[in-house]
Amino acid sequence: MSTARSHLMIYPKEEVVVAYLSNTGDHVFFNAREAQNIAELFVEAKRSTEPKGINPEVLVGEWEISTTSLRGKKSDGILELSLDKNGIISGKIEFKRSRKTEPYPVVVTDIKNNQVHLVGVSPMFMDFYLNVDKGSFTGTWLHDFNVKGIPEDDEYWKPRVIEGKKL
Repeated sequence: MSTARSHLMIYPKEEVVVAYLSNTGDHVFFNAREAQNIAELFVEAKRSTEPKGINPEVLVGEWEISTTSLRGKKSDGILELSLDKNGIISGKIEFKRSRKTEPYPVVVTDIKNNQVHLVGVSPMFMDFYLNVDKGSFTGTWLHDFNVKGIPEDDEYWKPRVIEGKKL
């Protein structure tokens, strides 16, 4: 079993090259989908430095959330977001996953119209796609890396529902 993975992605139009090398250990995998999703964060940043859509300030604060787990169980939690001096929106999301409740770091990677894309990091990665409207949001979250938001075919990885309202 290999214990390291490497990936090279080249985006000529955006003039972005991403080389990734990871020490995966004995029981951790890291595939091309995951490497491509990390690269897409840089490509999106290169394509647009200004959010197009809702004012980022609308996202700042604490949100009460309700979601479903990978096994379809309901879970409530909190999403906290703040805006730094560079205009980056980040924070944490906390809800029950894998029988435990822990905070996971999140960062807003894209805003288009009223749709917000957040990437969260737990033991694996999570993509959140939220449609924000007047102090509330509805959307989905995907576990594992999803190239351009397209989930894997396996039913286990299907999009999960997430809803929230600003506190």
